[in-house]
Formats: sequence, C-alpha cells, structure tokens
Amino acid sequence: MNEMEAIIHKRARGFILKCLNFYPGDDIQVLVITDFVRNCGIPITDSDTIAQLKYLESKEYVEVKELSDERISSNKVTVARIVSKGIDLLEANIPEDPGILIPHSR
Repeated sequence: MNEMEAIIHKRARGFILKCLNFYPGDDIQVLVITDFVRNCGIPITDSDTIAQLKYLESKEYVEVKELSDERISSNKVTVARIVSKGIDLLEANIPEDPGILIPHSR
C-alpha cells in the first residue's frame, strides 16, 4: 500500500465513524455508509467499506454483522453500528488512533 492509499483508508475510517454516529445504536447498511463516505469525497466501494469496517471492528470501535431475511432476499446484508469506544474516539475522550483521521466540523 502506498502513502496515498493509507491516507484514503484513514480518512474513510473517520467518515465511517461519523456516519455511524448519526445513528447511534442502529444497524446501518454498508451501501448507506458507502454513499455517505463517497459524498464526503472519498472514492470507496462497498467492498472497501466492509474492509474498513472490519479494521474498525478489530479496534472495537464498531460492531459488524451480516443479516438475512429470506422473505426479502436470500442474500445477506452487512450492517454496522458504532459502539461506545467509537463514540469516545470521535468525542476525543480517548487518545487519538493513528489509523483513523477524524474529520472535524468547522
């Protein structure tokens, strides 16, 4: 991975946390998260979003799970939700994580 890709990943992770924090406690579909991050100017695909969510999950900032409803589709849908440690990171209640660039509103 080159330096530019690393920066894009770090920024994407920050925007993913921001997106999930708009709906604390709710499961948000990957396609919604991907659209949010794209609208913030980060080039990302659904598979990229899932990869970044897995990274955030490994750091215990989010929970990721797959849901299925055979009444609607046989496909599984990946969803995520922010957990308290992720909220603490966004609110600067815990030390910064060097793998995540948190976007700040001005």
